[in-house]
Amino acid sequence: DGGGTPEQVAAAARRAGLSFVALTDHNNLDAKRFEGYHDGVLVLVGTEISTASSGHILGLGLREDPVFRFSGDPHDALDDIRLLGRAAFAAHPLSPRADFRWTAWDLPGPWGIELLNGDSQWRAAGWGRLLRTAALYGLNPRYALLGSLTPPDATLAQWDRLLAQRPVAGIAGAD
Repeated sequence: DGGGTPEQVAAAARRAGLSFVALTDHNNLDAKRFEGYHDGVLVLVGTEISTASSGHILGLGLREDPVFRFSGDPHDALDDIRLLGRAAFAAHPLSPRADFRWTAWDLPGPWGIELLNGDSQWRAAGWGRLLRTAALYGLNPRYALLGSLTPPDATLAQWDRLLAQRPVAGIAGAD
């Protein structure tokens, strides 16, 4: 549900020098047919499941598009991802936006956590930092965008708390 087709995303990833990209549209695996190598870029397709009460959970490496649609219950979402045989991650877990924030910390693993999320870090940046980004973007877009990201200190602290209980994989995403 981004702004480009899978073909456009793969082409942009190639231009950016990436060797892989993961597409995780909300609550579906519609791009699954596009999974694989495209012009030297590995395209992985997963899903970002929106739960009714606990934020979002990523399902990566799913073998097939299920015959069912995801229910929106966080426990069911984790079970569905396990049933489909792959990895789950709490997406943008401490987002400034309450409906994105992961709140089901007590659910049993295995599931990981998105440690760095471009959308969350941008939302936490504040207007001053974002105005600086806009002013610098024409001069040096990469520097300007990096300057708009805030450190994920609270997310790293939450990861430490989870790691004290069980193994927890961490990933980074642009959203």
